[in-house]
Amino acid sequence: MDQNGQAEPDRIKSIDEPGVKASGDLLHTMRREVAALLGRTSTGFPGAQPVSFARKHLDELRREDYYVCEKSDGLRYLLYMTADEEGQEVHYLIDRKNDYWFIDRGNLHFPLPNDRLKFHTATILDGELVIDTLSDGRKEPRYLVFDCLALGSRVLMDRELSKRLGYFQEQVFKPYRRLMDHYQEEWQFQPFFIDQKSMHTATMASSSPA
Repeated sequence: MDQNGQAEPDRIKSIDEPGVKASGDLLHTMRREVAALLGRTSTGFPGAQPVSFARKHLDELRREDYYVCEKSDGLRYLLYMTADEEGQEVHYLIDRKNDYWFIDRGNLHFPLPNDRLKFHTATILDGELVIDTLSDGRKEPRYLVFDCLALGSRVLMDRELSKRLGYFQEQVFKPYRRLMDHYQEEWQFQPFFIDQKSMHTATMASSSPA
């Protein structure tokens, strides 16, 4: 209860430890499961790794459009949507150390576009978990999605980013928002909120920097 006697929302309390940390056989099983889903032989962290920007990258940026976005003060996680041994919907956040955090709070649900009762499995999003400060001072955890690696067992990593984000919007985000708008009382039971990270395309001027 809060100071007014109201039940507090079922939010995660820390972006550093957003759930229950998997260990032992469960951790190894989850790592192998994700590697198999993405067609990888390595069970290491499956997300793209940052590279240091150098002058040799300038020509590549001049040839093609690219996406830019504001850096948020959060932590990067993959969001893995799957089902447990009993067929129940479960979600894991995967950090860059390749630790898996089971989301044990709230009532997170990602419905399929044409069936609110069914849910996404074998789906991996890439994003950033942040804590927003609202105008009234309240803290609100939010997962900002900037990529979709796999959707319903279909690996999307060979598609253009715009296509991957399109799949996320149509198949995951819009059904999720429609559900939440229809059942607004469920907002209080969400461990965090889902949104797409604001990005826009940009082109680089052909002239070389001074």
